Amino acid sequence: MKRQVKKPGCGVILDMDGVILDSEPIHLEATNRVLKKYGAELSYRENLSLQGTAEIPYWKILMERFGFSEDVKKLIEEKEKHMFEILSRKELVPNEGLMEFLLALRKRGIPIGLASSSQLNQINFILRKLGLREFFSAITSGEEVSEGKPEPQIYLETARRLGVPPERCVAIEDSRNGLISAKRAGMKVIAYRNDFGLDVDMKINSFLELKDLKFLEEFGLLED
Repeated sequence: MKRQVKKPGCGVILDMDGVILDSEPIHLEATNRVLKKYGAELSYRENLSLQGTAEIPYWKILMERFGFSEDVKKLIEEKEKHMFEILSRKELVPNEGLMEFLLALRKRGIPIGLASSSQLNQINFILRKLGLREFFSAITSGEEVSEGKPEPQIYLETARRLGVPPERCVAIEDSRNGLISAKRAGMKVIAYRNDFGLDVDMKINSFLELKDLKFLEEFGLLED
């Protein structure tokens, strides 16, 4: 007999940038187009430390780091304009094994959420371009919460929208801030490619490692 999801069920919540696709280079390119006006440039290594940070605190950090002042809303809008221009001309490819993983979750009836620090219109644009929007029954963007990652609010809100208790959710993250956020929300946490030395429940390098859904059994979320 197939194992079924325990009541009250479980859910899986993914980050987007770096997890669903390798979009961090696109974010960096768009950011540097904005920073160029202020004589600044963000390196890949510097940007890595800011992964998972919501847009408002992200730009406040950059203004302090590079010594310029501007309306944060204006900076976000400028970056968003560059993001759409870059996204429109680039071919977007989901990370290895992601489609198989999402299909396996849907077949088992496990709800899927997305918790991303990106803007909501960017999230929807990317998901639709990848043909993945239909898989996600709950999406929370960074602009919808008052405290972004590493605080737990975005994961707690996504769990609420899924209708699943946080402790019965599995979060998949690739950034330090995101991993901390999910852990603070009380979720099981899977680190995608990098665990940053944090105490996570599992680390994977490909979604192909998860498509059999055995991790749900290992985490005690399935029953006979």
